[in-house]
Amino acid sequence: WQPYPDSPAEALRPRQLDAIVQLTLWRDQRALPLTPALPERPQLACRSSGELTPFELRIVGPEGSRWRLRGEADGHIQWERDGAAE
Repeated sequence: WQPYPDSPAEALRPRQLDAIVQLTLWRDQRALPLTPALPERPQLACRSSGELTPFELRIVGPEGSRWRLRGEADGHIQWERDGAAE
């Protein structure tokens, strides 16, 4: 695991979310802790074949807006807002 440099020219640089945004990462029907420090082992894997660790990221934004990002093992990603698929 190597983080990208924190440079304005780097699209994948680390970013800070507003404190009002709440994130919950789920894998295997369990909520995983999200901490600012990097974990010893990756919690999710994205392979060059397109496969990835199945997951669900729940996002609660300002004024209670709710989003869900779901990743399937075959690499399919689904983005939902308030229960409606997008």
